Amino acid sequence: MSGNNPIAGSLYLLRGLSYLPKPGIRAFVLIPLLINLFLFGGAIASLLIYGNRTSDWSAILRFWQPMIQFSALEFKVNRAGLALMILAVVIRIYLNFFAS
Repeated sequence: MSGNNPIAGSLYLLRGLSYLPKPGIRAFVLIPLLINLFLFGGAIASLLIYGNRTSDWSAILRFWQPMIQFSALEFKVNRAGLALMILAVVIRIYLNFFAS
């Protein structure tokens, strides 16, 4: 599984799930999987809530340009989401280029 095959990601997921029955490696598969599900699920839910509330689906592509006034909680959730995305990019760059 190499190259730019778009199906490779789902195949890696299935390969990782096949390691779940092995007790020594279970935590190394389950914990990252749960973290990814939580982060991506939260991001998708946030985008769907925003899109349904505003009916402005094009603004999702331009999420840094708010089209409505946010409440204090919505603003904090928006900024936390942006911070998590930036953190994820920084971690990904670090793991790809600097970690051995």
